[in-house]
Amino acid sequence: MSNDGWIKFHRKVLSNEIFLHDHNAWHVFEVLLLLVDSSTGSLTMGRFQLAKWADLKPITAYKALKRLENHKMVTLYSNNKFTRITVTNWKEYQSGNNNDNNTVTTREQRGNTLQELRSKKYSSAESILPEDISRIAAKYSVPEKTVRLKLAQVEGWAKASTVKDWNKTLQGWIAKDIQAGTIVPQTFTSGTVAYD
Repeated sequence: MSNDGWIKFHRKVLSNEIFLHDHNAWHVFEVLLLLVDSSTGSLTMGRFQLAKWADLKPITAYKALKRLENHKMVTLYSNNKFTRITVTNWKEYQSGNNNDNNTVTTREQRGNTLQELRSKKYSSAESILPEDISRIAAKYSVPEKTVRLKLAQVEGWAKASTVKDWNKTLQGWIAKDIQAGTIVPQTFTSGTVAYD
């Protein structure tokens, strides 16, 4: 993940109840603001990943996330593997009165950041972003859950080996499993997903 770019942060947060009284939830919210996709305000992540980013225990991070949801600061869509987190009113707070020079600079920063990310080798499993998982799932016509499970397998294998490019390694494992028949690509029929 790149450390380039910025987010807007308004001083009215100083009167926010979470900011004033719930430091764990506020810290989780700050982490989310920095990690979400800059155009959608959303990200997909599990509580263990969130806990790692926030340097909290997984149950503490999860409870803080639920308190943020109760205060309508985020919306959550969860299943038993991961949670889709969306910062409420992201576009309203992150867009606004930009002058032309600021807009150009922002476009350049995004372009530079994307170029930097593309040129870097993936050095750890953490460098596989939710967007990468979605892209790989679409490329191989497999569920995102399958890609996440395969990433966990690659992580286990990597403890005994060196991985130079996590993205390519993950895709290679998925392609081999499709060839071997242990992963079956999805087929789409009339808007529903059917498995062969």
